[in-house]
Amino acid sequence: RAREHAEDFAATLFESSLQVWNLQRVLAKKTDPLTHDCFLDVVLAPRVGQGDALRTPQRLPFAVFWGRMVQALQVSLARALGDANARGD
Repeated sequence: RAREHAEDFAATLFESSLQVWNLQRVLAKKTDPLTHDCFLDVVLAPRVGQGDALRTPQRLPFAVFWGRMVQALQVSLARALGDANARGD
């Protein structure tokens, strides 16, 4: 049962990662036909008061996705290990 959950998680993680990676690639290649701005630059354009950084590696869509996924996994594993330790497993 645990193996099935792990396999389902891995498959979902792979699919989601691939989707975000492909989105980032498309955004990097496509441009607005009127302004000729790269869509990735538009997506990463700083909001008012955020400074000037555009394509810093930490702001790229895949890096944001991966960072948040790792944080969620850490929380889930800590919770699972805490529950197992509380039960004495």
